[in-house]
Amino acid sequence: MGVHLVQVLAELGHEIHVTSRSRSGKTGNINYITGNAHDEAFLNHLLSERWDGIVDFMVYSTAAFKKRYQQLLKATAHYMYLSSSRMYANRSAKVMEATVHNGIERCLINCSHTEQIVEEMVQRYIAGTGPKRKLGAWHRFKIRNNRPAQQSIAYLFKITQCLEVFSTLLPAVALEQYSSEKAKTALRDISEKFVS
Repeated sequence: MGVHLVQVLAELGHEIHVTSRSRSGKTGNINYITGNAHDEAFLNHLLSERWDGIVDFMVYSTAAFKKRYQQLLKATAHYMYLSSSRMYANRSAKVMEATVHNGIERCLINCSHTEQIVEEMVQRYIAGTGPKRKLGAWHRFKIRNNRPAQQSIAYLFKITQCLEVFSTLLPAVALEQYSSEKAKTALRDISEKFVS
């Protein structure tokens, strides 16, 4: 995921600094900083600077994160933590794909109104009344004259919304909690909305 995010941000014209245990040097507006982000001295050196934003993909134990998070927050105004391995529970066991599927399955099967939830989600997407993603003022200012960047972000937002619908719709169909005929209609309507 990090590789793809770096590419998108680079194409939008941001200057990016990536920590890597193997890569170094500079490629366009991507700077590779060689070091291990689990190493306290390396991290202290990085966080002694102020950053516009930090996107963190690390896997921490709860104790390690408690020790580190204040330092991360002080180094930036925008801290984003994206680690699916740590998002589900405070436990040492790894979260495997089957764990996530089992969780989705329990939620969908134990819910008495799964079909209604899925239907409302699909209709909100098609009607364009679902949650809206907005750029902050600083980002809008930075890309105000960059039409390709504006189009890329709009497209990225559409993809994200589409994936949110699919991540509930498809498991609901697989678990026979939502009609496959309704799903076919929904997918057709979503497809038409997506390309419009």
